[in-house]
Amino acid sequence: LLALPLAGCFGAVAVGAAGGVAAAKYVQNQETRAYRTSLRSAYEASLAVLPELGHPAASKATLGPTEAAIRAGDAKVGIAQFPEGIVRIAVSVGTFETDSNRRKALLVHERLAARLGPSTGP
Repeated sequence: LLALPLAGCFGAVAVGAAGGVAAAKYVQNQETRAYRTSLRSAYEASLAVLPELGHPAASKATLGPTEAAIRAGDAKVGIAQFPEGIVRIAVSVGTFETDSNRRKALLVHERLAARLGPSTGP
């Protein structure tokens, strides 16, 4: 199963130098912050703030024992639980790293902080 998506990635990068740059930018296109909260609280807060900022309802949302993922339009949220009550939330909006997409990801974190308390760092 992993071979097919990976083959697609390599194919996209092989298209040319511009494709390689785009793939590298996409990987960096996320804003990550840590919060002192539970995984479930971070998941529920993320589901709530995306529509507040104009994103459509989540088209895909999964909550596992130590990780969660949400997709809402061009916004993606990844949540991972760490020891001592810390969760790390990575938000990306759009495909490419642009000032506009970074601003939108920062707005998601601003709303999350209003619900979860201040970020404890990256």
